[in-house]
This record gives sequence, C-alpha cells and structure tokens, in this order.
Amino acid sequence: MKLATIFLAWAITFSIPTLAASTAIVDNQNIIVGSTIGYTSDEIVPDDALKLYIETLVPYENQEFLVSGTDIKFDENIYSQLEAETGVVVTRLNDYTVRVSVGQTGDLFVVPLYVEITGNSPVLIIEGNGGISSQTIKLSDGELADAPIQVEFGNIKNISASGKGVISDITISEMLAGALNIDGGTDVEISIKAMPNLGFDVKVGDEVSLYGTTGLAGNIATATVKSISSDTQTIIVNISQTNQANIRGALTLQNIPVGLIDRQVLLPERAIEVDVAVHATAATGVVGQITDTGLQIGVEENLILSAGETTDVTVTMEEMTAGSLSRNQTIYVSAEGLNILSVEETVTDGVQISPKTGRTGDIEEIELRVTTAFDTNLANKITFTFEAQVQNNYSGDITIVAESRDFETVQEVVVGEVVEIFKSNFVGAEIRVGYRNQIGGQITLAEISPESLQKDKQIVIDIDNSYGVTIESANVVATNGLQLDTKIVDGAIVITILSDSYDVSSISISDIAFTANNSASEGYYDLRIGGSALSMVNKSATSGSLNESMKHAVVAKDFLKVGTKNTYRNIEAMLNIKTGEASLNGTSVELVTTPYITDDNRTMVGVRDLVTMFEIPDDSINVVGSTVTIVSDDNVVQLTNGSREMLLNGTQITMDGEMQIVDGRTYVPVRYIAQAFGLNVSFSGDTITFKNF
Repeated sequence: MKLATIFLAWAITFSIPTLAASTAIVDNQNIIVGSTIGYTSDEIVPDDALKLYIETLVPYENQEFLVSGTDIKFDENIYSQLEAETGVVVTRLNDYTVRVSVGQTGDLFVVPLYVEITGNSPVLIIEGNGGISSQTIKLSDGELADAPIQVEFGNIKNISASGKGVISDITISEMLAGALNIDGGTDVEISIKAMPNLGFDVKVGDEVSLYGTTGLAGNIATATVKSISSDTQTIIVNISQTNQANIRGALTLQNIPVGLIDRQVLLPERAIEVDVAVHATAATGVVGQITDTGLQIGVEENLILSAGETTDVTVTMEEMTAGSLSRNQTIYVSAEGLNILSVEETVTDGVQISPKTGRTGDIEEIELRVTTAFDTNLANKITFTFEAQVQNNYSGDITIVAESRDFETVQEVVVGEVVEIFKSNFVGAEIRVGYRNQIGGQITLAEISPESLQKDKQIVIDIDNSYGVTIESANVVATNGLQLDTKIVDGAIVITILSDSYDVSSISISDIAFTANNSASEGYYDLRIGGSALSMVNKSATSGSLNESMKHAVVAKDFLKVGTKNTYRNIEAMLNIKTGEASLNGTSVELVTTPYITDDNRTMVGVRDLVTMFEIPDDSINVVGSTVTIVSDDNVVQLTNGSREMLLNGTQITMDGEMQIVDGRTYVPVRYIAQAFGLNVSFSGDTITFKNF
C-alpha cells in the first residue's frame, strides 16, 4: 500500500509522458456477421449509425485522421447517398478506410460510421494525427455468429430398445437480441433421422416444457405442439412471442417424449439424430442413444478421505432409460469403507428414502422405495445425501453398493478411496525381562503428500497390551522443515507437529529405549501408531487416556520380542567419577546421584544409578527400613546401611567398604554390586568400565 501511494504521488508530481492524447469508444452494437449498422437494404437510418466517441486532452480543430478496419466494409453506395456534413466530415476512401475531418473546436466529438460486418472479429483502427491517438477498438467480445439464431443440443439421453424415453434438451439461442420476439411466435421443426420405427409420442396442442436463460430468463413464453406428421417423425413446436427485444437470451425445449411406431419391433442399439429448423437456421444433433435398461450409480464428487474423516456423500442414481425402475420396487444402498451416520427421511421425485438400522442401532443401509408417484415415462435421476465416517482402520476403495430383487446382479461402483496419511516401515526390536533402557528398533513414517501431517496434530506410538513393558525414550528426527516436539507419556512416544512441512517429509524414530520389568510376559508384542495426525477419531494423548488416541491405529505385528531373563545381552557401561558422566552401550545415561571416593580410596556410587547403568528395572529395587534388596534375573542382592556385609543369593560376602546413606541417597562400593550381577570392572584414570562380555 505504501509503495502504491508513493508511485501515485510521483505520477501526479512529474506526470506520465506516455498519456494518450485522446481516447475513443463506440456504442455497443447488436450485430452478427452480415449485419449493417446505420442502414438496411431499404434505407439509411442515421440514428442507427455506429457512433465513435472521441475525447481529446486539448481542444481539437481543423485536423484529419483515418479510420480503417478488418472484418468490416464501408459501402460505396451508402456513402454516395449521404448528405453533406458540417463540423465532422467522414469521407470514404475505399471499402476499408475513411478519412475524418474535424472542422469544429472542442475536446469531444462524435464520428458517425456506416458499416457492414463482413467477418467474425470486426475491429476499428484509428490512425492518429496531431492530437488524436492511434487506437484499436474491437466491436465484439469474441467471434461473431453468422446467423441470428443458434441451435444447441443438451446431454444425450438414453432410450430403451422399446423406444420409451425423452430426447435431449434443444436450446435456441439469440445471437441478435429480439430474434425470438416475433409476431405469431417462432416455429421449431424437429425431425427424427434414419430411425424408421421411432416417432414423437405427442399430440397437437400438447405443451412442451420450456425455460429461458440470460435475457429470456423468467419469460412468459410457452411452447405448444403445432403439428405432427402422419408418421409421427416430424413435429412443429410453436414458441409464443417473447417479451424481451433488447437483451439476448435463450429458450430450451425439454423432455419431448418419443416411442415406438410399431410396438412389435424393437430399436437397434445406436444413436438417435434429429434435424432442427428455426427460421433460416438448421442444425443436426444427437439427442439419444438406444441402450439397455439399468441404473447408473455415482456420486456428485469423488471422495478422497483420510482415516476417521467425516463427510457428506451425495449419491446419484440415474435411470439409463425410462422405465428402468418400476413402481413399488425397493433398493437397498450401503457403502463399503464408510459408516453411515445419518440420512434424512424424505420423499423425492416419487422415491421414499429412509435409513435402516441394525441390532446395535447403527444405520446399516439406506432404503429407497419407488412409490406410485414415480414418473416411469422419464429417465429419472434420484439424488440423496447421507453423512458418513471412514470405518475404523480402513484404507482402500470406497464402494457404493445397490441391491434389489429386481436387479439381476448386485450393482457396485467405486466412488473414491481412503488414503493413508503416511507410509510406515519398521525394524523390530528384541529385549529381555528384568532390564531397563534396552535399545532397539526403528520406525520410519513417510508422508504421502506435502502437509499430510498437519500442525498441532499428534503421532502416538506405544506397545499394545504391554503389561510391564514401557518405552523410556527415543531419538526422533524429521526432514524438510517439519518441526516436532517429542515427549514420553505413560510409556508411549507422543510426537506433536509444531509446523507443516514445505515438501513431502519423513519422520525417523530410532534408538528406542525399552524397559521390561520382572512382571513382563515373554513373547511378541505389537507396536501401535495412532494419534490425531492419523485419524480425526483419535483424541490428543494425555496421561491416563492413551487409548483414546488409538481408536484408529496402524499396527506393526510382532514388532517387539521380549525374551527370557536368561537371554544374554551385552552391556558396556562407563562412569567418569570426576565429571559424573555415564553411558550405557554408547548412549548417555543421566545420573541422580554424584559418585565419590572415600577416605580409604573406595569408589561409591548410588544404587539407583548402578541399576540404571546395568539395565535393571526400577521395580527390581525394594527398600525396607535400612535394608535394600535388588532382584535381577536369578540374582538377589541385599545390603544394610552401615554394614560391609552383602548377601548374594543368601551367601554372605564382605565388601571393602560399607553401604552409606548420604542426603537420603544409598551408596555402595561399586565393584561388589557390579560383580554380583556378572559384570567385570576396570579402572582407567577417572573412568570405570563395566562389561559382561
């Protein structure tokens, strides 16, 4: 806005040197190819001349300029008959050019032109001189018609071999305003071509359905069968005089019925053509196709849905020919891939539409009952709408199914698909009971299309039926600008999308840390991926209600294998006494206590930190009074505050230092606890390494 204001101020201050010296316009014309403007075959009509209005920036006097054109003609005979003019004098030079001499003073003058339109794209060209600018003026917005009336045909109608049906709409459009505003009305002759056994099923005096558009919208004209030939193959329909002469419009004849002349002979399967004549305009078009009876089923708009999405579905059932449906017939409609939530109980065009529920009260199908009010003389189109939701965990084609006792087969049509938000790929993991932070597994989620993963939506990942198995952490990385926030909620990974991606993106979840406590069952576990990003049915993940975010979920079967307690797993833990930094199999481990060295040079480490580094679950530690018990695999270790004695599976072992409680934290000599659980201990400077291999 500021830039536009600055530019406008500059233009006013300094002026624009390219401003035209003059501008010219013409009055609108009601023309076609062959029209004459300002005269007829009988007379010259000056008031009807094409008026060229020219406005100049400065008064204009005693100047001359040329006006020429394409697809126009300045007729010599007409210009030879014009009376002498004063002020503005137009002199014909040839069929395509006139000279305009201005003898008056002023900044606005009118140039009368007498023109014949000779082509589809008429143009006037002003060849400037002095204070008149060169300019090209189109006399039509598009290509002109070459007749005052144009005939067009609507969508082809299907007609049964028994000849029952109606032909396509026939539209008569005015190319000149008022072409249908004629005393006595307009006769339209319609003849069936090369179909000997098909005739019009009308009588003289029958009214034909008629409606108007554009300038003839809402007109009060009527259409009546004026005559019919003896073989019934030609009719003349009279359209009464219209009430509009100034604006072009169109009238459409609809639903003209046809039938067999000899009812014993069926029609061959081919197109039906008619000749139409209106005034001097003639046209031929296809208005029907002889075909088998039946229904054409579809939807107004193909469906592309995602999991859990709710939408309105508008179904169309169109008779291929009149009589394809019979009165008292019942049709049952269902939708594969969709749950029908609601449908309005109504009657439309003689068809009663109502929902049908099952034992659970849910709508299982929609019933369409053809009543006695149904018009079997027309090829009807039945339209109804129902609210639907994508079925749980469904992906693939959406199919509308129609069944009826009167159908030879069940009719099915694919009307859309349920698309996946992302493609998923999995690498499983294997852990064992009784250890924590066991690393394994990888998940890759790749968007199907950009922005499939939407801002503020969530992806939730957990282990199904995972009693005793939880996810502690994971490394989550996204591509192409997709920003994420990752948290662990109730042992599940919850990924919140903070921004849309700018291209097709992917999310990689790796280094997943699992804990399987002593109550975990051995065997295989499924991994689930849910969340609001996957399905509209899924809610946001909150503590205590993860299942609400998993109503629609992608399942990776047998993703996690939980082995026996004796299943061997390599452990290499490292601890820096000086910095307090620790790692397990190369992954950093956060300590809750600070290691220290006693006066007699014994290294003391917090019990909870040791079990973390040794992959022993938290629930393996039990504290009663001053006694701590640790259970892992088949080993039971007991320690007592202030005592050097350690019990290992009931056997007393004397340590070189006593267990201590400092600031509420329990510390033990590190070597003895490590060895009790099968780990070798080595020292290198400030670093202690624990290994079981």
